[in-house]
Amino acid sequence: MPVLLCAPLIHYCYELIHPFWDGNGRVGRVLEATMLQAEGFQYAPFAQAHYYCARIDRYFTLFNHCRKSADKEQANPNAPFVEFFLEGMRITLNILHHRVNQIVNQLLFENDLKRRHDEKEINARQYAIVTQVLSVGKPLPLGELREAPWYLALYTERIDKTKQRDLKKLREQQLLTLDAKNQLWPGFVQPDPGEEWERQESSARSARIPGASEGRSGEGKK
Repeated sequence: MPVLLCAPLIHYCYELIHPFWDGNGRVGRVLEATMLQAEGFQYAPFAQAHYYCARIDRYFTLFNHCRKSADKEQANPNAPFVEFFLEGMRITLNILHHRVNQIVNQLLFENDLKRRHDEKEINARQYAIVTQVLSVGKPLPLGELREAPWYLALYTERIDKTKQRDLKKLREQQLLTLDAKNQLWPGFVQPDPGEEWERQESSARSARIPGASEGRSGEGKK
C-alpha cells in the first residue's frame, strides 16, 4: 500500500486504540510523520502539524465520523480522514514550495544588493536602509522608518532632500517598494493585501497542537 494511504490509516487506527490516558494525538501524528519521512518525505510530514492545528475541530470530528461509519459497516469508512490528510499534504507541499522560492529570491536579492553597493551603484546609507528593512521581516511603515534612531543617525549632517533622494533611488532601482498603505517592502517581495510578508515568513513552520487532557476517539484534545 502506498505510504500516502498507509500513514494516515496508521494514524487513524492508533487513535481508535487510544492506548494512553494522555498524548495519543501527538503520538499518532509522530507515527504518521515518521512513516512518511522513512519513505523520503523530508519536511512535509512534520509541517503537516500546522495543517491539523489550523483545522483542529475538523480533525477531531473526522475521527468520530469515521468510527461511527465503521460501526454501521458502511463502505470505506476511513476514506474521509485519508482525504483530509491528502488535502493537507497538498497544501503543506505548496506552502513549502512557496517558502523555498521565497528563500532563493531573498538570497539572490541580498547578493545583488551587495554587488550594487560594492560597485557604487548605491551608497552606504541606501545599503543600510534596505538591509534594515530586510531584517525587520515584515513591511516597514514609512513613518516608522523616518522616526527610527538608526535612520536619523544616517542623516545627522544632511538635509531632508538627501533623505528623499536616497529613498527615491532605492524605489527606482526596485530595491524597495512602497505600497498603498505607505509601507516599505524589500524589492523581491510583491505587496499583496491578502497575504502579508510576515505571514509568509511563518506559513511553513510547524505548529504544535496542544495535547493536554486528551479524550478517547476524538473526544477532547488529541
